[in-house]
Amino acid sequence: MALKDTFDDIGDRAGEVFESIGEVASGAFDTISAAASDTIEVQKRKSRINSARKIVEADYVKIGKVIYDRFVEGQFSDEELACLFNEISESKVKIRDLETEIDFIKSKKNRSQDEVKTE
Repeated sequence: MALKDTFDDIGDRAGEVFESIGEVASGAFDTISAAASDTIEVQKRKSRINSARKIVEADYVKIGKVIYDRFVEGQFSDEELACLFNEISESKVKIRDLETEIDFIKSKKNRSQDEVKTE
């Protein structure tokens, strides 16, 4: 009987150990699950923040365009901004000139290809 009691005691203790392990594992899973859920919620909010920031940046651009257009029309006179507006105007001219050069180069290339085809 002593041997049977020993095995029964070992079985009872093993059951307690496995039950304890299960409780620890369950608690760890709950902790990990909660942390993952928190991370997802934080990311959702960060995404909303980024969306809101993009809207603000787009509005800044719109405001700048309105002010620039007024400057071009002679309806706005702020010296500090005038320098920036002049730089924008000069850059636009450079861009237009470069686009014209690109068009010329492309047309020149197309003409030389047409000449090769006709020969």
